[in-house]
Amino acid sequence: MLSPDDLPTLAVFAEVVERRSFTAAAAAVGLAKSAISRRIAALETRMGVRLLHRTTRLVSPTEEGQRLYQHCAQLVAAARRADLVLSNADAGSPVRVSAAVAFAQLHLTAAVAEFLRRHPGAAVHLDANDRVVDLVGEGIDVAIRVGRLADSSLVARRLVSDPVVAVASPAYVQRSGAPRRLSDLDRHVCLRYSTEWLGEDRLPWTRRRTRERTAGRQLVAGDAVIVCRAAVEGLGIALLPSHVVAAEVAAGRLVRLLAQVPLPRVDVSLVYPTQRHMASRVRSLIDFLVAHFRDRAWQRRSLLAPAG
Repeated sequence: MLSPDDLPTLAVFAEVVERRSFTAAAAAVGLAKSAISRRIAALETRMGVRLLHRTTRLVSPTEEGQRLYQHCAQLVAAARRADLVLSNADAGSPVRVSAAVAFAQLHLTAAVAEFLRRHPGAAVHLDANDRVVDLVGEGIDVAIRVGRLADSSLVARRLVSDPVVAVASPAYVQRSGAPRRLSDLDRHVCLRYSTEWLGEDRLPWTRRRTRERTAGRQLVAGDAVIVCRAAVEGLGIALLPSHVVAAEVAAGRLVRLLAQVPLPRVDVSLVYPTQRHMASRVRSLIDFLVAHFRDRAWQRRSLLAPAG
């Protein structure tokens, strides 16, 4: 009696009948000729009938083999249709991407647009937020994270190491002066980007004495774009990854401060659950984003060079 475990052997048997050759069938399915011969011999023994006439030049089905082949051919055709359905689904399903709000608005959207221009049949679902999403639990294919990564089973690929910089508007600097050392920040209004990704404990004004002196005079926001905009409006000094403020510095709306003071760097990383059985649409986007954000031309346009 046949069982579902026999399906691979039945598919091989169909290849042998169609190609009239063990050698040609072996090449088609990627098995050794001897392995195919043993499989079909074992199948004949179990079924108690001869399925193939074998000569030195040709292989042909017996009457029983021809009847079995008709059913095997239907199974193989069904498998091929299923593979086509999956391939089409892979091509049309959106790649779900999560990224920090600022990075998504300032850099990722343009990169995704270029990817879609190059791949007209592709689709991307972009979720921009500053929380650490559960990729597996929320069905996210790939995420771009800014800052330190928690230990996990996710695959992580660093795209760039970005300097954190201090910035303020020209009007604020004219009004309040420019700090020359970290201790000078105690006398300034500090605009804080509150996020666990950046690692606030690494930033100068999260020290106890600084919080005490500036309490009530800070703007705290969980969106780096808001903090950057507040700095442009002259509200105070912001410490942000350079990819958030580079365009404003280039336009003269912000000036860089404390350029000679060592400040932390943050990694911008691409993370995804696994490389095994990855859909081709996801692999294509990952490869594109890695190449795009590691490109020196993009980094020169979008980041501020480290001090020194």
